[in-house]
Amino acid sequence: MSIDTNKDEITVNDVTYHVEREPDRGGSGEETLTIKEFSVEEDDWVFPFDGLQGTLGYEESGEGLSPRDWSNVGTMAVSYNGYNLGDEDISKIDFEVECPRCVGDGFLDDPVAGTDGTDCPDCEATGNIDVNPVDYFKRQGARVVMGLTVYEHSGITMYAGDVTVPFDSARWDTSFVGFIYDTPEGVKQCMGDDVSDEEIKAALEGEVKVYASYLEGDLTWYSVEDDETNYHDACGGFVGDHKYCEEQCFEALEGAIVKRLAENKERAEWNARDVTTQ
Repeated sequence: MSIDTNKDEITVNDVTYHVEREPDRGGSGEETLTIKEFSVEEDDWVFPFDGLQGTLGYEESGEGLSPRDWSNVGTMAVSYNGYNLGDEDISKIDFEVECPRCVGDGFLDDPVAGTDGTDCPDCEATGNIDVNPVDYFKRQGARVVMGLTVYEHSGITMYAGDVTVPFDSARWDTSFVGFIYDTPEGVKQCMGDDVSDEEIKAALEGEVKVYASYLEGDLTWYSVEDDETNYHDACGGFVGDHKYCEEQCFEALEGAIVKRLAENKERAEWNARDVTTQ
């Protein structure tokens, strides 16, 4: 048995069936898949499995479908007008850390040179100092911090890094929106203990790529049903992996064909004994 999504073929018991695709004319993006084979006797294509069909389609983004709801190595701190992106709103983060000179007191034990006061000049007696976001996240335990860029034009997508996309060299539709950074908990849970910074960076880039697919609407599902055998197989939530979704659909069709052929064989054997089956 084998499947070939490029040739739209499924082979079972040395018989190769063709998968006919029919796009939805309503523009939903769905495809209906039916099985046919060429009949030498009839010199034409026939449909041997009436009632068996598959469907490939696109899902609407919804709760529980975002890759940011999965277990991730990184955390996305993002702010972009009109959208709720990433994991946390970077505009609500105070990028302050404890002043290293006064250790958060705001005051020094000895007067500052040239003055009679003990106010810490580095933090102006507040006990905290402002740092850039990269330093801030690394002080919180991050090993890798990467910028995030959004491109919006008749849709939205995201890139790792402060990049200029080739089709928007003037950056009219490109915005730097925040950062993705690893957390010790995320690295341990998703990658283990012995990982390099390069491996963490690759994982973060992968997370951005998958999330970009989600933002672009590349969220697919499949369903296979056979009315004759009550076979049913369905799965959704394939983010950025429509090819794998397609392969899973073909494998489900293969399983449905195997079940139909087995039931046809059993029915034929009982009929040969003059026993009627339902």
